[in-house]
Amino acid sequence: MQTPSTRYEIKLVTDEVNLPRIRAWLRLHPSCFSPVFYARQINNVYFDTPHLDSYSENLAGISVRKKLRLRWYGSDPSQLKSTLELKCKQSLQGWKVSQKFKTPLSLTKNSWASLRTQIRPMLNLELKDYFERYSWPVLLNQYQREYYLSFDQKVRITLDFSIRAYDQRLSLYPNLDRFVLPSGKMVVEVKANKEDKSFLSEALASLPLRVGKHSKYALAMEAILG
Repeated sequence: MQTPSTRYEIKLVTDEVNLPRIRAWLRLHPSCFSPVFYARQINNVYFDTPHLDSYSENLAGISVRKKLRLRWYGSDPSQLKSTLELKCKQSLQGWKVSQKFKTPLSLTKNSWASLRTQIRPMLNLELKDYFERYSWPVLLNQYQREYYLSFDQKVRITLDFSIRAYDQRLSLYPNLDRFVLPSGKMVVEVKANKEDKSFLSEALASLPLRVGKHSKYALAMEAILG
């Protein structure tokens, strides 16, 4: 299990057509942002209760919000090298409690009931307790992510685009085919450690976007629920 560390996380939303503009802004920024990792596809399965308690807390603006998700990278759903993450947020600060699974999981050969049975014995006590209460698969989303880092290595920026979401609420097996129409939005996330908050403010000062609350999970659920 990874030890959680707290950092500042600022999310900004814009139309996906602005992706070239944001890339140009990063190249010309005084902090000299440059790519630090190859672009890749990120996939998440979000778990909730049948009453969508996590989603409701997000809408209500509860001070401390938590989301449980299974995350993996790449486009192959048959052999997942995955991590279960409990993502926590309080105001602008966020942290994660996570556990990588040594045993690959498959979304193409198993029902959700079978996958839950496989996951439970691999969890530590903290995540197992939360998983017992929030184990209903609600949503699967996918998006492309690009990674950038400032020259002084104080500020990290990610660009998430080509976002797709798949409703899982009524599916006995993972739904990998019927997706919700893309929103046409992209998410810019600016991150820094607590001690580097001033560098975060400097980076945001010239960003040609407005800071606002955003959750890809909540945005997809709004589209699904109408």
